Amino acid sequence: MERLTLSPAQVLATDDFCPEADLSLKIYFHVLSHDGGDSLPPIIVGTIKSPSAWKDLLEEGYSRWARSEPAMVEIRRREYNSLFRGLSATPYYILDGNNRALAAALNRKNLRVLHLDADRDLKEIERLVATGEIFTFPHRTQSIEGLEGLFLQHFLDLNNIPPNHSLAASQNWITKRLTSVATRTYDLCTHNLLPGYMIRRYSKAKILREPLIERV
Repeated sequence: MERLTLSPAQVLATDDFCPEADLSLKIYFHVLSHDGGDSLPPIIVGTIKSPSAWKDLLEEGYSRWARSEPAMVEIRRREYNSLFRGLSATPYYILDGNNRALAAALNRKNLRVLHLDADRDLKEIERLVATGEIFTFPHRTQSIEGLEGLFLQHFLDLNNIPPNHSLAASQNWITKRLTSVATRTYDLCTHNLLPGYMIRRYSKAKILREPLIERV
């Protein structure tokens, strides 16, 4: 498990819920606007370690319909290729802490994150939850591979983790929009979907230079 400092542009948001009235966002925003970010739990992020392996599993699942529904399979293939292209540019995705990440971006601050990279990291997360160093971890899986599968299931709108997924979980067959924390923050402010004081803070705060990844 690595402790990193990332910019909001380097991390993929995994929640598209509009948090205008969310009390936790207001608390995190207040803390970060008073330079108290070190007192908040870090944001927990993951990455896809082997895109090619997951592509193989997706293809294995879709192979059942390759002859009977070739057009639909091709739609799904385009979707997952689009997802992996997006991840090549923005490789980190949030496992816990979307509101903390948004609050940091609104204050033009970088993100303090824990990057989960090995199964043993999940045991360490359990310890951190038990000691109160992080608030919660919502995913019930015992492996990094399981976390990756849940992420792909969410973003590709699948009914199960590959290769146990069906051809289509809905009639839309549309991959969720890949949006970095930086872009999500900009969009919410531009469309006035946040409290005015947050938008004013975001508009007036000094824009930080895009950093390299720092390991701390």
